[in-house]
Amino acid sequence: YYSVLGRNKQQEALAVLIGKDDHKIYVYQLNQGVSQEKAEAVSKEKGAGEIDKITFGRYQDKPIWEVKSGSDFYLVDFETGALVNKEGL
Repeated sequence: YYSVLGRNKQQEALAVLIGKDDHKIYVYQLNQGVSQEKAEAVSKEKGAGEIDKITFGRYQDKPIWEVKSGSDFYLVDFETGALVNKEGL
């Protein structure tokens, strides 16, 4: 997915995801889920060290925050704040 974070005309914070293959568009209001900061905190609780980057994405048809720490990726559910998966390279 391609992801963009921004604001609409009403100044509401949004995340927009665009499918790389099917170009399907998903729009999420950021105030209706956990923040990047919360996703970072959850990842650190689960063992992440220094955070390299945080990206909004989708995993198993659900919105997630993808938190990269070194060679590990922590996938945090946008709606619940739960750790969905941890992947290492």
